[in-house]
Amino acid sequence: MENSIFGNQDLTWDQAVEAFWQYKNATPITEQSRYKIKWAIEVYGKFFSGHPIRSIGKAQVTRARDIVKARSSMKSSSVNDATKKLMQVFSFASEREWIDRVPKVDPLPEEAPNRPVLRPDQAKQLIEELPPSMGRAIEFAIATGLRGINICRLKWANVDFDSRCIRIEASSMKARKELTIPLSASAMRILLFIRNTNPHPEFVFVNERGEPYKRMYSETWRRAVKAAGLDGYGVHSARRGWATEVGKRSDLKTLMTLGGWATPSMAAQYVQPDIDHLRVKASIVDEVFFDGKGQQSRIDLPVR
Repeated sequence: MENSIFGNQDLTWDQAVEAFWQYKNATPITEQSRYKIKWAIEVYGKFFSGHPIRSIGKAQVTRARDIVKARSSMKSSSVNDATKKLMQVFSFASEREWIDRVPKVDPLPEEAPNRPVLRPDQAKQLIEELPPSMGRAIEFAIATGLRGINICRLKWANVDFDSRCIRIEASSMKARKELTIPLSASAMRILLFIRNTNPHPEFVFVNERGEPYKRMYSETWRRAVKAAGLDGYGVHSARRGWATEVGKRSDLKTLMTLGGWATPSMAAQYVQPDIDHLRVKASIVDEVFFDGKGQQSRIDLPVR
């Protein structure tokens, strides 16, 4: 690429991306990270393709980002995330002195985080609005707590029907650790149904055309959540719903292990118990300190 002692001053964006992927493909990286970087490069690539990478600075990246935001339904947080991923290409180029500096792009102001939890009654409504193939995928997400990207890439080779478990390789996990989780009766029912009805030879979940899903969040998903009255709900809402219900009934260590989180604190962020569950837990003191109804004290303290 460098044809003189001064290097290639006309290196294009496309050539830099090609070299970046040659480097990345030779280094450990999770499938999820690879997917997000590839997605970011595709989002911005149409603006930068064919141009010398040296000519792409803060002004060009900022302008491209603003166009992406204006022409899509992406949230500011998603656009900011794509921009951060894009900077990996510029950092790679800067380390090789193909550019003088990495563009410093100010992030867009982000909306307050919206992390809705898919409750059991909502799950039924949503699945009824989805095409059968995607409905089964979301059902499986609810039954296992798997991330959307892991659902999309789940292969029959990951499924052990004899031991009733699935194994996800470390390269596909956000925590970069292999995940083995037991399958509930509901999860087994879904897998057996698919296996017995003309399955794809490699992937477990495919769309109505028989093609593996690239991602679950799509126009089909957006139409379904709108029809179900669940605007703002993403595929990850199913994982939060699973974590909330499992978290109510198990200890944090178990939840962390089943969900593939690296730390208990990360798992705890997903548990969002509703007020009825909290009320039951708050009432424990009635049994311990009072008469079970909260009216008479067992410790002779006047209640005024």
